Amino acid sequence: GISGLELYRATAAHCAAHVVETKQPISAEALNPMQMAVISVIEDARVETLSIRRFPGLKQLWCKLHTATPALNGSMGDYLNRLARALLDDSYQDNDPWIVEGRTHLYDVNEAIGSSFETDEFDTIGGYVFGLFGRQPKEQEHLDDNGFRFTIVETDGRRISKLLVERENTLFVTLDEALG
Repeated sequence: GISGLELYRATAAHCAAHVVETKQPISAEALNPMQMAVISVIEDARVETLSIRRFPGLKQLWCKLHTATPALNGSMGDYLNRLARALLDDSYQDNDPWIVEGRTHLYDVNEAIGSSFETDEFDTIGGYVFGLFGRQPKEQEHLDDNGFRFTIVETDGRRISKLLVERENTLFVTLDEALG
C-alpha cells in the first residue's frame, strides 16, 4: 500500500497545484452534483498536468494513487476514477468510449489533421475549445483560431460531445469521428 507519509506528500502537492495553477475559481452555482464531479476530475487533471511539467517527479507520486481499472464499472464514481487515471497516466489502457473521448489529446488531433494547436492550460481538444470560448459554448456557436473554425455541433451538459473542425472552409474532422 501507500504509506501515510506518501499520501500526505501527494495530497499537499495536489493542493499546492490548485493554489498555483487556478487563476479563477469555477462557479458551481448552476451545476448539479454530477456536473461538479466531472468538472472536478478535469480540473484536477489540468492542475496536475501543469504541475508535472514543472516537477516531473509528481507524476510518479500521483500515479501510485490512481488504481482504477476497466473492470471497475459499477458506478459513476468508478468511471470518474478511470477517467482521472486515464488523464494522468499515458500508459493506462481503457477502451470505454467515454474514457477514450475524455482523453482525446491535442497531440492526437494535431497529428490527425495536421494542425498545431497548443495551450498550457488544456491537453484535450474539448478543453482547448472551452479555453478559446472562455465559457460553456452553446450548440451551433463557432469561433476561428489559427486558420481553423471550431463549431459546436452538440453538447451534453457541460461537455462538448460533437465538434466540427474546418480549415479554410474545408471539413477536416468531427470529434466523434476522430474518436471512433
